[in-house]
Amino acid sequence: MKKILLSLAAVALSAVAATSVQAQEKKLVDMTGWQLYANDYDAETQSYIPRKLDEPTISDYSRYYYNAKNEQAVEVNSYSQMRYTYNADGTTATMQRWAHQSGNFCMQSETKYEYDAQKNMTKQTQYNYNTAGEQTSVSGSMFEDYVNGMYQVMKNFNATGDVTSETHYEYTFDDQKQVLSMVQLTGAAFDQKNQGTFYTYENGKLVKEVMAYYNAAGGEGHEWDNVQNTTNYTYNADGTIATRSIVSDTSYGHSEIEWRYTYSTLDPSLIPQGLTCDGTIGGNEVYVKWNAVAGAEKYLVMYDNQTAEVEGKTDFITPMLNDGEHQVAVLAYVGGEQKNITDFAKVSVKDEGNLPLQNFQVTAAEKVDVESYGYVNQYYNLTLSWTVPEGASKITDYKVYVDKGESWNPSTTYTMAMPEAEKQDSYNDVNTWVTNRQNFYWTTFENTYYDEDTWQTVSLGNGPDVKMWITAIYASGESQKSNVVELNVYNLANGGSGETDVKAVKAATADAPVEIFNVAGQQIKKANGRQLILIRQGNEVKKVLK
Repeated sequence: MKKILLSLAAVALSAVAATSVQAQEKKLVDMTGWQLYANDYDAETQSYIPRKLDEPTISDYSRYYYNAKNEQAVEVNSYSQMRYTYNADGTTATMQRWAHQSGNFCMQSETKYEYDAQKNMTKQTQYNYNTAGEQTSVSGSMFEDYVNGMYQVMKNFNATGDVTSETHYEYTFDDQKQVLSMVQLTGAAFDQKNQGTFYTYENGKLVKEVMAYYNAAGGEGHEWDNVQNTTNYTYNADGTIATRSIVSDTSYGHSEIEWRYTYSTLDPSLIPQGLTCDGTIGGNEVYVKWNAVAGAEKYLVMYDNQTAEVEGKTDFITPMLNDGEHQVAVLAYVGGEQKNITDFAKVSVKDEGNLPLQNFQVTAAEKVDVESYGYVNQYYNLTLSWTVPEGASKITDYKVYVDKGESWNPSTTYTMAMPEAEKQDSYNDVNTWVTNRQNFYWTTFENTYYDEDTWQTVSLGNGPDVKMWITAIYASGESQKSNVVELNVYNLANGGSGETDVKAVKAATADAPVEIFNVAGQQIKKANGRQLILIRQGNEVKKVLK
């Protein structure tokens, strides 16, 4: 793939590719960044003071895994996992980005690449997806006017194909056609220098990069004095990169990150064979098994974006996984080096105890005035109740959902985070909860208008109709939603009658038991004289003054 070296990482990896030709089977397998400095804030000078660490700390990492053709198949960093496919001519065909979303490990995007006859990349299109696998958006870039394998024009486009931005680049090269400088051009005519990167070589190897911003007022010879960072490279005896050190000075202090490179000599014949995955052993665990590899000291099992090392055996049981499909691959370590990885095997798991909650109700609403910074804000504490079904797995938390309709931010989620005083030993024993204002902080259940004369927000004396439901959070993921309750929280809190009472979903069964609650949400056997009570039967709730 021929493309411009737009980032420090891209430059480094390109250099690795160039220098690895001498050893076709030797590939980069680990690139770990070590932070060498910390910055302490000095309150007196209101500035950051750099301090060299006694022991470096890991800043970030990228790990690489190769398929049976010694092509980079998987790249893993601290944020996501990238998976690659290739065309017959060796160019990259697609790159999928996988990561955890809402507790599920799934594909977030897929980028497809196009090339000209010289293998110059001409277009990349990124398709984004939600957790359900539905395409949500499309965007991309086109690359034009190549010189020595570097594009001079990049145009970004949106889902309709319209160009949203355009960037031009200007280069200089040495006699070996190695890029010496790359300058970004901006302005209406793309004639204004902006950001520049300058490259230094020794014996044909890249040893230094300097990235700076252009300043025409700096004077002759000083236009590029505004250096943002400098990158230095060291090499192993075989020509592969040993370290890449990035030094930068900003308003937040001094930074030095040293990236250290690790390589392995690959051998496709050492790919573990006979990989099988069994997701029926219970507990949402997956039993992984493979055939032994001659000379292997240990194995690495990759399940989704996680890895585990296995020694002395050829099987592994994963920790509990979320409901749904998961992907597993294995590689062997031979002679202390990582070898080629298998293809991913797919396996599905289902926690039979991941059950939706039942009989969800909003049994009471209390309007609470809270003074803050001289203003009085109104909040609503809601008393919620539900039933945990028999056979449910261990519940670790709950979530409440509120849907106010199209103009009221539909399907907004709220993590309940019960107050510690109300938490019990087992969440499975919890079946009622009184919310506090933090949980519904910006969920206004009261319609208001702003009075410009008094500079105050005034109640309209009504509120929106809302839908609410609850889910359980299991170790294997979030449950399906409970029954849905429709109500007007304002009316419930302010004691309406008849048509203005709670608009609840009809009772699930006509012969559901009758339950009585006081306004605090506590269940009582009978009401005393002149007491406001709540009567619930199934999914129907009424407020009555006895």
